[in-house]
Amino acid sequence: PSEVIKPDPKFSSISKLARDFGSSLTAAARRFVELSSQPVVLVASSHGRVTWCAQSKSAKARYYFLKAGTPIPTYSLSAEVIKERATDTRSDTITPTTWFPTYRFGRDAELFEEVRYSPTYDVALTLLWILA
Repeated sequence: PSEVIKPDPKFSSISKLARDFGSSLTAAARRFVELSSQPVVLVASSHGRVTWCAQSKSAKARYYFLKAGTPIPTYSLSAEVIKERATDTRSDTITPTTWFPTYRFGRDAELFEEVRYSPTYDVALTLLWILA
């Protein structure tokens, strides 16, 4: 029997996939999210606003979506990374309503946020992974 490997939705795993398949990080991240069975959202932003987002099927089923033009949440890790123009990948666990303020989450729900930022292009890629 073959074993299915389910890597955590982290840029370290996605970067390896991008290298293995000779694709860009953005393309690998989009595909990773589309194929993930976990509720994962990939957000691309520029100039402090969402430019697009991609969701896994389970994230779509829960209506986790961010509309293009939506401001990056003030208290998110993404906002901090963009403000600092930090080039290192950063991650943190935050309250899910930081990114999804209109959704109702259980008391124990957490949101894993990981950010990669390019100051050259003022573009951030953010992985959001709901832990409920």
